[in-house]
Amino acid sequence: ASDYVSPAMHGAIRARFPAARIETVEGAGHWLHAEKPEAFLAAVEAFLDA
Repeated sequence: ASDYVSPAMHGAIRARFPAARIETVEGAGHWLHAEKPEAFLAAVEAFLDA
């Protein structure tokens, strides 16, 4: 897992970006798009479809 955005930051992110969705992909770090491309694509598509 990436510690780039820690759970302690989630409140500040939500305050600045009320429509933000914070998701975790097990087994992936900060380079989600390279490490888990299928999961990355699914999350992006779900966001765009919302």
